[in-house]
Amino acid sequence: MIKRFIELVKQSPISTEKFIHDCIDTYQLLKKENEPEEICNAGLYHSIYSNVTVQTIENDRDLIKNEIGEYAERLVYEMCSLKNRENDIIKGNFNWDIQTVSDIVKICRANLISLNTGDYHVQLYNIILESLSRGINPFLKSCVENDIKVMDNIFPYHFHKSLYGYTLRSSYYPNHGSNSYGREKNLTTRFASYLSKDDFFNTGLIPYIRKIANEIGQDLFLLEYYIGHYSKSTSADSHVDKSDLNNVSILIYPNVEWDDLWAGDIKFYSENSPFHKCVDFKPGRVIVFDSNIRHKVMPLSSIAEIDRFSIAIKACTFLGLPNYSVGDFSEVMTHIPCT
Repeated sequence: MIKRFIELVKQSPISTEKFIHDCIDTYQLLKKENEPEEICNAGLYHSIYSNVTVQTIENDRDLIKNEIGEYAERLVYEMCSLKNRENDIIKGNFNWDIQTVSDIVKICRANLISLNTGDYHVQLYNIILESLSRGINPFLKSCVENDIKVMDNIFPYHFHKSLYGYTLRSSYYPNHGSNSYGREKNLTTRFASYLSKDDFFNTGLIPYIRKIANEIGQDLFLLEYYIGHYSKSTSADSHVDKSDLNNVSILIYPNVEWDDLWAGDIKFYSENSPFHKCVDFKPGRVIVFDSNIRHKVMPLSSIAEIDRFSIAIKACTFLGLPNYSVGDFSEVMTHIPCT
C-alpha cells in the first residue's frame, strides 16, 4: 500500500519527501490505533486532492478508488473539498452523515498528532469523537437559541441550604459593576465574586449542572463563574452576556427564602419590544437562556429583609467553542456531558 502510494504521488506536483512522510505517519498512527483498513488507507491518501476543483492525479477519482476503495476515496475527497479543513469541521460546515463525520475526524486528528501540531483542534476532535460514541450530535445549534428555560425544584433542601451558606461566606468586591452613570449609578451598582474553576467545583454544583445538560439534551462547556450580590434598591443595567451564537447563560438562585414583595425579578427583552418575559426571583430557581438575549435584574424593594444572591455561569455548546481562545479552552473550560 505505501509503496504504491509513493509511486502515485511522485507522478504529481505535490511530491515532496515531507508530504510523503506526513501521509505515511498519519497512516501508521491510524494502524496503531486499530482503525479499519479503509480509514487507514484514507489517512494515507488524505491530501491527494488539493481541493474540489484542482485534483492532482490527472483529475481521475476512479484511479484513487481502485487503489483504496470507494468509501475511503469518498472520505479523502470530502476532506479535500473543505476550504479550511480544521475550522470547517469544528464549526459543522459540512453535510455528512454521522459515520462519515466520525471517520473523517479520526483521520484529521491522526494527521495533526503526526505533525505534532494543532493541540487545540485535537482536543476538539477528541470531544467530537467522545460525543458521537455516546450518541450525542455535538453539531446541533443551541437548544435555547432565542429562548429562555425556567427550572424549579432541581436541588434537594439540604444542598440548597449549603449552597446559600457558600454564597454568604464568599468575599465580595466591586469588580463587576454597572455601566450606569450619574444619579442612577448608586442604584444599579452591585457586587460580584468571581470563582476559579476549583472554587466552582467546591460549590458541589457539577452533578446539578449535569442534570441541566440532560434537561436541555446538550453537552455544556462552562467558561466563567461568579456570584452576584444585590442589596436593597440595587439592580443591574440591561445587557447581553455574549453576542456570539451557541452561547448559554445559566442563573442559579441560592437564596432559601424570598418574599414576592421584595422584588428582584429578571426582565428579558425581545428585539422589537421593550421586554417579552419577566421571571420572578424564586429560591432554588434555575434559568437557562441564550446569552444573546438582553436582560436586566430589576431593583430590589426597599423593604427587602435580606440580600439577593445569584450564581451566574457563562457556558456554550460545542459549536460555541471556536469563539474562545486556546487559553480559555484549556485552562478554564469544564466539559459537562449529557447522557
